[in-house]
Amino acid sequence: MEASPFGVRTGLRLTAWQPTVGRVLTYRRMIAAFVLLMTLCALPQTVNYLRGGLTKDYPLWYETGQKVILGKQIYPVGDPFPFMYPPIAAILLAPLSVFGPFPMMLILAVINSAVWFGSVLLSVYLVTGKALRQNPLLYLLPTLCSAPFAFDTYHLGQVNLLLLGVMLGAFVCLRNGREWGAGALVALAVGIKAFPLMAVGYFVYRRHWTALLSLVVSLLVFFIIVPFAVRGPDQGADDVTVWASGMLLKYDEGSIGQRTERAYSWKNQSLVGLSNRLLRHKKADDNPASEYYANVVDWDFRTVNAIIVGVALSLCLFYIGVMPSHSKRTPQSDTIEFAMLLLLILLFSPYSFGYFFVWLMFPFAVLVNLWLIAPKPSLESRRFGTVFVVAVGLCALTLVEKRTAESYGNFFVATLLLLGTLGWQLNKLKRATSAETGSPTITPPPRIA
Repeated sequence: MEASPFGVRTGLRLTAWQPTVGRVLTYRRMIAAFVLLMTLCALPQTVNYLRGGLTKDYPLWYETGQKVILGKQIYPVGDPFPFMYPPIAAILLAPLSVFGPFPMMLILAVINSAVWFGSVLLSVYLVTGKALRQNPLLYLLPTLCSAPFAFDTYHLGQVNLLLLGVMLGAFVCLRNGREWGAGALVALAVGIKAFPLMAVGYFVYRRHWTALLSLVVSLLVFFIIVPFAVRGPDQGADDVTVWASGMLLKYDEGSIGQRTERAYSWKNQSLVGLSNRLLRHKKADDNPASEYYANVVDWDFRTVNAIIVGVALSLCLFYIGVMPSHSKRTPQSDTIEFAMLLLLILLFSPYSFGYFFVWLMFPFAVLVNLWLIAPKPSLESRRFGTVFVVAVGLCALTLVEKRTAESYGNFFVATLLLLGTLGWQLNKLKRATSAETGSPTITPPPRIA
């Protein structure tokens, strides 16, 4: 029985799930359930607003958009930034703020819902080659696993679900040879929140020079041309320089960027945050009244940074080491590479709060697909199933004891487990491809029509 990189084993060749009456009904039920889930995610903050309660970051987005319209200062010099994202993100909020606070909140919820739905379809497309009529588990399981993180994006008014959709769109562009689009989409993600810039390393290593050029050109547009055009040369230059000095160039013993209290608190699941929290006697709670610490040793800042660099380099070398050569790439290997790239960005971002891990939806989709195409019963199938259960279980520890679980990096460890599993599978594919071909070829990696 032949195995395909896409979909489920159904004999000698891959076939999509046929649209029988029962399966069409299943898909309709899943869509209805998904619409209900999105509505339930958006409902609490809508009710809070109508009752006059707190609506998290939504008022900040409105105020920032209005500052752009009125020509006011976005980043106060010498004070913590209320709005920490790049100037282009503030400019994108301006037209939405014209409608007022409540309509803007509803528009953002609708955008979040559309991006969530699109991200599910893009994930399935990347792992199977088709967005529709695939195994229902490919839609259901990754969505359910990421639903608590997605809820946080609605509840807090955050944009990480939007960033996931943009990054998946960039991967689809790469898959189909549209490198200009891939570079522009990654630049858009960087303009909204800077941390996806780490994807530039992938472009360089994989020699996606057109995508890299597109990324650079688009960054110039988003960070120079548009801010200067909208805010004027003086104000535009001030926005970019003040933001860059306050966010990109600020890392010391007390803080990362603009959030001194939260930088090393239990809420930050990044490699930098976790290492400083566990390896230094640094308060692990952003509540000023709390004296909560989670460190297991008390080393100096320089030693901790050396460890961070060492771990980061080791993970990067692992990633590079399991990648197949350019001539041996396949759609499946590229998909695993994309998922691993998202996982590394999560680990290396200076901040990785809970809602960041909505990005796990795509790696979970890759893992579920690997489980579906693995022979059953087999050790391989059991391995993928076990990793899935353990990763979900690690994330679920937050429901049992939130502060303790996140203090010691439950999301971080789950991400690391997925990274190792996908890397092991990618290395296995690389070895299998080398054994089949015998010698390198110059045939480019297959693309999906």
